[in-house]
Amino acid sequence: MHAGFTHIWQNLLVFVLLGARIERRVGWVRFLGFVVLVPSLALYLPVVFEYGGLSRGASGLTKALTGYAVPVLIVFLAGYTESIEFDWRKLALGFGILSVPACLTANGWVTVQRFTGIEPRPDDVAVSAHTTGLVLGVLWFGWLTWRYGLADA
Repeated sequence: MHAGFTHIWQNLLVFVLLGARIERRVGWVRFLGFVVLVPSLALYLPVVFEYGGLSRGASGLTKALTGYAVPVLIVFLAGYTESIEFDWRKLALGFGILSVPACLTANGWVTVQRFTGIEPRPDDVAVSAHTTGLVLGVLWFGWLTWRYGLADA
């Protein structure tokens, strides 16, 4: 179900790094439901609504984790900067924390550009599944925020 070793390695790396943190944050039951539902939706919604084809792998899930993690990290960073003093170690940690959502946002922006046609769509990339996953991740964050509040989303 993957387009080669590099594809599975990239998906696995994102899933392990983001997934473990998100699972601890939302609980294993809610996380399990998310990781079962989102890949199915990212696989079939593009086909059902005719904006893309079937995908290979878990790219929709990794983009959904990205779509959820970016606003969570920004909220965390906003709270972190409120209590920060001008200690070089704390500033370095804040910069490190800021670099993660910045990289994830840039990666998500590339997906949006490919989906809208601003950038060309690579042949081996399921852009529609990526975009669907990204949107589902942001919607999941929005739903959790509405249900539990911004700090507990």
